[in-house]
Amino acid sequence: MQAYGIPSAGALDEAKIKQLYPQLFSELDAMTVASDAQFSLRYPKFVDELERDFANEEQWMADMDVRVVQEHRAEHAQLLRLLHHAQSRVMAGDCNLGRKILPLLPPWFASHISEMDTIWAQAACRKQA
Repeated sequence: MQAYGIPSAGALDEAKIKQLYPQLFSELDAMTVASDAQFSLRYPKFVDELERDFANEEQWMADMDVRVVQEHRAEHAQLLRLLHHAQSRVMAGDCNLGRKILPLLPPWFASHISEMDTIWAQAACRKQA
């Protein structure tokens, strides 16, 4: 996995994930301390960006014909459903649920990247070999 900069499954912790995705975690940190007005502006943009990233990743996986694509997409969809539910509240002026979700995201990403993303990255390495 070193070719992709991703260690083998189980080897990633939150600190390593933050190093791999500094922009993502910088935005999470900024939203954590943002006023409600700023949070209401940032949160939908964050969700949109994450949707685009997931869609790009899923397209790449589909092109690779990876067997675990459906399970991987299901994890993305589950997180996006939660984020969209919170977004509807944020857009109505209630930032509480959105703020409660923020500290749950780093461990989710650590687990998802260590488990799911590593599987498709390994498949990509095998396909290129």
